[in-house]
Amino acid sequence: MIEHIEFKFKGSRNYIHGTDMLNKSIDLVLSKPNDKVDFRIIKMTDNNLILTNENVLKEQKDFIATIIFDNNEVKEKYFFVEATKAIGRYDYDEDSIAKLAETDLNQKTIELSNCELKYTNIEIIVALTKALHNKIIDNRTKWVFVGFTSNLELLRVKIEKIKIRLMKNFNNKLTINEIIINEQLIGQIKFSSK
Repeated sequence: MIEHIEFKFKGSRNYIHGTDMLNKSIDLVLSKPNDKVDFRIIKMTDNNLILTNENVLKEQKDFIATIIFDNNEVKEKYFFVEATKAIGRYDYDEDSIAKLAETDLNQKTIELSNCELKYTNIEIIVALTKALHNKIIDNRTKWVFVGFTSNLELLRVKIEKIKIRLMKNFNNKLTINEIIINEQLIGQIKFSSK
C-alpha cells in the first residue's frame, strides 16, 4: 500500500500536525473499531506525506511517524515518509477548546464536560493535554504531541466528559498522560518539549 496524503498547515503552525496524520491514516487504512492503535511521531515535517506499510518500505529509513493497528489477530505497521512541500492553511482555534476546561493543579488533571465542539476527539485530546502542560509544567516551553495509544472505537465515541491526567514527567522532556473519556480510561497520549 502506498498512499500520497496532502496536508494543510493547522492554524498558525509551520509543521504538519500529528492529529491530521492520525485522522487521515485512520480514514485510509481499513481498520476495525476494536483495533488498538499505536501512533508515534519521530520528527516534525512541513511536507506532504506518503503512508506506506512495511512490505513496501525497503530502503527508506528516514520516516516521520509510525502507526500500528492491532486487532489481536493481525498487526499492521505503517510508516509516514516525506513527499512534496505542503501548501495551504486552515483555521484551528485550539484555545477555544482549552478555555472551556477546568484544571486541577493538585491532581494534575484537566477536564471538559458537555463537549459540543466541531473538532475531532484527537484534536480535543491534544488541545487539552497541551493546555494542561502549559498550566502545570511550563508555559514558556513549546509542547508537542508525539504519541498516542488507544482503541480506535473510542476515538469515534461522542464525548460527554473528558479528563487528561499527567502520569509521568521525564525531566520536562517527555510526558505520559492518561486519557479518560466518559469515565473510561481509553489510552495514553505522549507529549515532548521542543
